[in-house]
This record gives sequence, C-alpha cells and structure tokens, in this order.
Amino acid sequence: MMKPFLFCLLLILTQTARATRPFPPRIFAQDDFTFIVGFPWPDQDENVLYMRTRRHSAQFSMADLGVNLLDEFSTAGSLWYQNAIGYVLRHQIPARENEPARHQSLFVFRHRSGTETAIDLLELNIVEAAELPDREILREHGIRAAAQLLASNSARDRETAALHLGQLRSRKHIPQLNRLLEDPATSSVSSDGGPFRTVYFVREAAKTALHQIEETP
Repeated sequence: MMKPFLFCLLLILTQTARATRPFPPRIFAQDDFTFIVGFPWPDQDENVLYMRTRRHSAQFSMADLGVNLLDEFSTAGSLWYQNAIGYVLRHQIPARENEPARHQSLFVFRHRSGTETAIDLLELNIVEAAELPDREILREHGIRAAAQLLASNSARDRETAALHLGQLRSRKHIPQLNRLLEDPATSSVSSDGGPFRTVYFVREAAKTALHQIEETP
C-alpha cells in the first residue's frame, strides 16, 4: 500500500500541473528504497520524472531522459510515458585493476522509440553511456520488464510488451506474441481529420514485433 505522504505528493504534483484535466501519473518503481513517478507535463523543459530515495530526491525533464518532443499534446499534457518501461537494475560491476568490485543500482528508462537512459540511484544523476552495464545485461532486464506486461489486463500494457520484445529481438517470447495476433483490443483513429477507422493496435504491435524478430540473423 502506498504510504500516506507519497499519496499526498502525487496528489499535490498532479493538481499543480498546468493541464486542466491531466493524464494520471505513472509509477515506474516503488519499494522501501526507491520511488519513481512520471507526470504528463507538456513542456519538454519542465521536469516530468520525480525520483526519491532514502538519500536524495531529484527531478528530470523529457530532454534529460532523451525523449524528443512528442505530438500527443492536449490540455491534459503529453503521453510521453505511454508504451515506455522503467525498471530498477541492481548488479555488481567487475573489479578493475587496483580497484575492488562494487555494486551499482540503476533506474533504466526505456522509451517506446528504444532509447534507453539510466539514472544512478545512489547519486540520482544520469549515467554516461561508457559507464553503463554490458549491453546484454540491459537487454535481458529489458526483456524481463516487458514480458511482465504480456498478460496484463491493460491493452496498452500488452501493446507495450510487444513493442519492446520486438525491438529487443526476444525469440523465446514468439509463442506469446503469436497469441497477441488474436488480441481483441481496438481503438478508433483518424488521420488528418478524415473518417475514423478501427485499429487492432495490440495485434499490430505483435505483428511488427514478430517481423523484427524474424529479421534478426
């Protein structure tokens, strides 16, 4: 259960957003050490990600997270976090010459475009690419985080799972992606003010994912 002061924080930050009816906040991580939540504020220069640990708190903008200004704007803000995943990665960095092995705790934000940004949970600063764990470690944790959404009751979660599993070329999830080709979720979309049409958006994401995996040598 969310602690009272965290609930109050969410309520206050949501109400102070400039949107008239803001999209709901999105909690990316929450445990005894770390609390991470995103807000749909529309200005790329505003802070949209709030992080609190036992030691520090910090805020990050869309630019900090490597997210380009998006088109999904309304008076309610921007769904910059839609189809994104975020996970906490705790691992041991191998010892270097004259240096002992050490542990590292990261929050990894993976945007729907595939862009990944890591934040050090001890100092709450952006980790440079050269300091990131091995790419295969990031890939394995990304697949694990995405796969947890496959059986979600939320159609957007299932779409998110397919999107990232395809980008990460996860062959072991091909059976689940094949099942999503029959997913019943639909939405109505209109292009350039034209007539609305029905889109099976989860099926489309699964189809794209399977194509990406099949293209992998």
